[in-house]
Amino acid sequence: MARKHWGKTAGIGIALSLLVTGLLGCSDDDRLRSNVALESINGGEAIQSDVFSLGKDIEDPRDDFVPEDEISVVFRNTPLDPALTPEPNMPFGDVVITKYLVQFDVPDADLASFGGGMYVKIPSGETAESFVTAVPALYKMQPPLVQLIQGGGVGEITGMAYFTFWGHEVQTGDEFTIKTSLVCNFADFSDE
Repeated sequence: MARKHWGKTAGIGIALSLLVTGLLGCSDDDRLRSNVALESINGGEAIQSDVFSLGKDIEDPRDDFVPEDEISVVFRNTPLDPALTPEPNMPFGDVVITKYLVQFDVPDADLASFGGGMYVKIPSGETAESFVTAVPALYKMQPPLVQLIQGGGVGEITGMAYFTFWGHEVQTGDEFTIKTSLVCNFADFSDE
């Protein structure tokens, strides 16, 4: 008889521990299980947006061009609950950044918002770097930025670039948004 009692007690104990473990990993409050943050954007520096490049041969105008500005973004994924330390590629561990949007506030310029898709997977407890277009070349061909080419108009225009990134937790699908901004200096730096 003692054997049956011990087996029943062990079975109840295992069932209870599985229930408690399952409850710790589950949540009905729609909260993310990760704190996803932007650790760095453009190395913490303002965007220095060159409106014109003389190319490799400064004497030959055939290789001159209007450059696009691409900047680095570094994301960090930290578990919210210090009691749970999910391993990469395990439940509640990974997040993915899927798209971004840039909006501008530049004096006397009417620069439309733009963005695009991206795929940056950030394992739990780690960082991941990606690159995004901050200022498309076409925007530098619009007034007043086009007047900066080869010293025309004022020497520099300073504005703001506002970034929004969207993503989700891989295992749960829970969505999140990250917002930040950077000063953006527009000038013909190649002529300085």
